[in-house]
Amino acid sequence: MKQPVELMKEGFESFFKARECFEKAALEYDKTAGYETLNAENVKAAIHFLSKAYDQISAIWENDINV
Repeated sequence: MKQPVELMKEGFESFFKARECFEKAALEYDKTAGYETLNAENVKAAIHFLSKAYDQISAIWENDINV
């Protein structure tokens, strides 16, 4: 059974990969025109919420490190 810190580390790695992919997708959507504008806005909103989620999970990670 994995320790919580090990699971958090895996989560961080996945989190950063997801954010990287969404940022690249946002750039590509910005290059397109038409109906994909809504997709671009939705991806940018998702990136914003990922930033907020990062703040929360960072607090948990810092607590684990400081223990």
